[in-house]
Amino acid sequence: MKIIFCFLFLVNNPTYQKYIIINNNLYYMSSDMIKSIKTEYKIQENDVRKYFFNSDSCFTSTVESINIKSINPSIDDPFARFNVKNTELLFICEDKFIDDKYILQDDIEKIEVLTKDESIKKYGCKGLNTIIRIILKRGRSIQKKPIGGFVIVHGIR
Repeated sequence: MKIIFCFLFLVNNPTYQKYIIINNNLYYMSSDMIKSIKTEYKIQENDVRKYFFNSDSCFTSTVESINIKSINPSIDDPFARFNVKNTELLFICEDKFIDDKYILQDDIEKIEVLTKDESIKKYGCKGLNTIIRIILKRGRSIQKKPIGGFVIVHGIR
């Protein structure tokens, strides 16, 4: 009886869902799918970055990150159906998380999107969301009261 159970377990080994970052995009897919991607694109273990989080403060305890040079997700994303839709767009200004309502549009010198790797290294689990760094012009500062926010018209470069 035990032998049959072990055999059935090995044959029908259940897969589980995991988060993975591929080319700066966050995906949620089965461990089997991740394994097949690594095989298909010849990803070696030393090419995989692993991030560990405290499971009490994050929705996942581990995330792997890989780069696949032959894929450009902004043109054609073969993994689009696994893409995690970020619910939060986080803004950083002067190394603080802020609400965009506290920034005057004319005070902005530069806006940049942090890579997932950079975001995770600096902000931990929050870095799994899209983090936008706002750099203000010299002498300008975050407003003390909400003033309405700003609009990104031409996209982010």
